[in-house]
Amino acid sequence: MKRIIALLLVLVLFVFGGCVQEKTVKMPFGPEDRISENYENVVNELKRAGFTKVSTDPVNTAHKARVGQVDSVTVNGDTFKKSQSFPENAVVIVKYYKLVDKAGESGGNINFFK
Repeated sequence: MKRIIALLLVLVLFVFGGCVQEKTVKMPFGPEDRISENYENVVNELKRAGFTKVSTDPVNTAHKARVGQVDSVTVNGDTFKKSQSFPENAVVIVKYYKLVDKAGESGGNINFFK
């Protein structure tokens, strides 16, 4: 009898152990809502919303007025909608403008999970 109970307990734990749901996060803004805003503020907003893998990617510009402004935001390489749900570990990339230096190189590489 003890063996049957133990077997049933193991079976129940196995079946229900696989039902753990991944935590989801709602996107706090639409794809165009943060264009031209300071990229660091947008990164912080995404982290506060619960995204755990937020990275930045500089885009070269010669316009000083654009430096630090958001060019685009993508989630897992795609666009999104406001309040759309994603896994908390979805890869969010914030592209922002970086001034091209005098030599014409910015040295920009993707900064993963800043």
